Amino acid sequence: MTFNGTVSRPTIIADWGDDVTIHVTNNMASNGTSIHWHVARLGAAPVMQNGLINGTNSYNCTGESDVRCYLFRLINVAVDGVFEFSIDGHGLQVVDHDLVPIVPYKTDSVQLTIGQRYDVISEANAEPGSYWLRSGWNTDSPPTESESTVTLSDSCLDEPPAKTVPHLSLDVTNMCGGVVYENMNSTLAIAFRLDSPGAWLVHCHIVWHASQALALEFVESQSRIPPDDRSTWMYRKTCDSWVAWTPIWDQEESGI
Repeated sequence: MTFNGTVSRPTIIADWGDDVTIHVTNNMASNGTSIHWHVARLGAAPVMQNGLINGTNSYNCTGESDVRCYLFRLINVAVDGVFEFSIDGHGLQVVDHDLVPIVPYKTDSVQLTIGQRYDVISEANAEPGSYWLRSGWNTDSPPTESESTVTLSDSCLDEPPAKTVPHLSLDVTNMCGGVVYENMNSTLAIAFRLDSPGAWLVHCHIVWHASQALALEFVESQSRIPPDDRSTWMYRKTCDSWVAWTPIWDQEESGI
């Protein structure tokens, strides 16, 4: 599924306090869906010079001999697949994890689980030539003709938490970090700063996990949310339309 015929999706840029009106038309004939956004606080919008993995898989480097370092923004948009990113003959320096700047660390590859993002820097310090960028599924094996020295993992785990140390730690009682989570007697505790009043959706990126109730919505600082009669009316109208709609086949949930 694409938005405006593009993958990845169009970028929406807004300043703090802006009102954004988005019109979405569902052109799918036989099933409903829902749309939500992942918000990133940025300075100037990043301009992608090319799309190697999600584009042509080749890039003309003519005239860029003075460029020594490249920043790659990696996003795993899969619903059930973990991949391992690497560049033949080059190392990676990981500088950001899920939009949180971290203490940089060096590695030959980085593993992305479902819905995760990493920013990595690679230095063009090898002999001039053609080098493959690889994003192998975690169960794959490199082809026999591959020059890659990376052995793909067979796990579905993220990068070890000991590697992804936030640049700025926040004290939350006995826990530290930006968004902090900790297993306590089989209970997952999550801590984050209360600075964005609103209703927020938290869900697993594996869609059938969301269907099986691994999704929730919480309201943050409800008293600080300004009243908006039009939004209330629109929500009710959308819910009423959804209830009245008869799908062609049974759909278990709302389409997150």
